[in-house]
Amino acid sequence: MKILYTISSFKPATTGPANAIYSIAKELKKKHDIYVITTDFGSEKITTGKWIKYEEINVYYLKMLSNKTTLFNAIWGISLTYLKNFFLIKKLIKKINPEIIHINSIFNFLSFISGYLSFKYKIKYIITSHCDFATEQFNIRKFRKKFFLRLPFLKKILKNAFFHVTSEKEKLELIKNINKELNIELKEKNIYKRALPADESSYNYKWIRKKPSSFKTILYLGRISVIKNIEALIEAFASLKKGEFKLIIAGNTNENSKYTLELKNIVKNYNLQKHITFTDKAIYDEEKFTLLKNADVFILPSLVENFGITVLESLAQGTPVIASKGSPWQELEIYNAGYWTENTPEALKLCINNFFKLNIDERKIMSENAVKLAEKYKPQYIIPAYDDMYKTILKENKK
Repeated sequence: MKILYTISSFKPATTGPANAIYSIAKELKKKHDIYVITTDFGSEKITTGKWIKYEEINVYYLKMLSNKTTLFNAIWGISLTYLKNFFLIKKLIKKINPEIIHINSIFNFLSFISGYLSFKYKIKYIITSHCDFATEQFNIRKFRKKFFLRLPFLKKILKNAFFHVTSEKEKLELIKNINKELNIELKEKNIYKRALPADESSYNYKWIRKKPSSFKTILYLGRISVIKNIEALIEAFASLKKGEFKLIIAGNTNENSKYTLELKNIVKNYNLQKHITFTDKAIYDEEKFTLLKNADVFILPSLVENFGITVLESLAQGTPVIASKGSPWQELEIYNAGYWTENTPEALKLCINNFFKLNIDERKIMSENAVKLAEKYKPQYIIPAYDDMYKTILKENKK
């Protein structure tokens, strides 16, 4: 089977979707011909404009737009780049001639072109929504998204697509909001629910905490984005006893400089500069796993998450997790591997206090349970369901 993935960023970029699709592609290439068309977003010093092998995966990185000095130059540059990339992507897809195209996200140029060409050439395609139609996510830059939804052919693209979601909540919101915005009634049988896998390398750093560290370290690691609700975590942290706790916020602060400034002003207003550290850069590979395994607890306070790969990566290190109910991680409480809570400062503070009240043996049990939960999501257990999904889609006569 020839499978093409289109995604706005791919390894070595460290976004959750990039890591997840990399893990899927890496495993499926053992049985199928796998191709990835992506951009160089988040990937420094990567070769663009030609097919390369990234760890034996066929990847084509499109060049991102360069900064323009004037509004006219920016509009002109964007127009030319989009036009050029449209014909380039068309040429690449025709040459690959995939049996199925797996599109990631909806609200970007690469996804729109991939969907249009899939529809035009009658190639089966599935879209991973990545919570694009979750109410909280959709409301961010809502006007721009509503404009995007008015693009020619987009309604046909979505109407004829299969969809992939990671939770029941995401599925229900996808159905509700696509119907609301475009008057399309999606059929549940055309929506596939599949968990996302962590890369096998996540499991090479297993580490069980023998005793609590003398310094109570709380970690957030991920995108510095409004949807992550990091301000709620800072406000929860501000109500803890100073001097006993340390909060590390790990992520690229250049991604959203306005939001970063808001967060740092909150830190300053609470006089927490000595207690809260921003890495200011994205954290990769071994450095990432070192941060995760040396934290007492990892916190994901997001408004909404389609999955939350960092939760899985943290669990694989034996580090318990406090995740918001905006994420699909209720299993944290089922496995006693952490807490699944509301994303308010008060709820986060309560979970933090409850966690640090645990004794040494209770912390050790929770750490061991974290690893057990992570084991469930190893690629060899998750990827076969994707293989079955693609095969089922190819048999479908969708109308």
